[in-house]
Amino acid sequence: MSQFNKNINKGTLLESIGFTVLIIFALFVISIIITFMLSNTGFIGDILNYKNFDTLLGLIPIFIIFIFVFFFTILLYLVSLSIKINAIIENMNNNNLSYTQSTDSQNILSDEQLAAFNMDLMNYVNTENLHEILECIYEKNTNINFQDENGKTPLIIAVIKGNKDIVRALINAGADLNIKDNDNKTALDYAENNNFEEIKKIILDGKR
Repeated sequence: MSQFNKNINKGTLLESIGFTVLIIFALFVISIIITFMLSNTGFIGDILNYKNFDTLLGLIPIFIIFIFVFFFTILLYLVSLSIKINAIIENMNNNNLSYTQSTDSQNILSDEQLAAFNMDLMNYVNTENLHEILECIYEKNTNINFQDENGKTPLIIAVIKGNKDIVRALINAGADLNIKDNDNKTALDYAENNNFEEIKKIILDGKR
């Protein structure tokens, strides 16, 4: 049994004990009063006629004890309620902690896989596979501005390849147009150097 269930059961037990004691004592008091009234048939009449108050005063200790038991039961109920609430809060905190640890673990796995996804993206750009490129970007959370050992991004490679559809897709996906490779050249520089006028226009439109 989990600690959460143990605490809930503990609170329920205290609550049950309190109400049980209250009910038993209430029945006891009621039985005394009924017995007293049956044995003193004129008791009610004496009270209404302002007589026999000494007998009534004799019942006051019983009522005081009843009130004490009543408040004791309320106290037990509040204690049991506090135990249950604390158990629920603790259980929620434990669940949040477990979820955070699980999420962190998943993030670590994603980081380990991210490098492979980035290389996949570069390979798909090199092979001009637009479908796989879009899948990498939108489904695998790939870094669209990943730079290889030469500092080239997928966008720069796509420009060098002269593939305007891939260039447009990468720009629409948020590729950084200002990144420079190890030769200090941007995607626009390569478009100008290779006289790719249409690609140059796509890049310039993307800068606006």
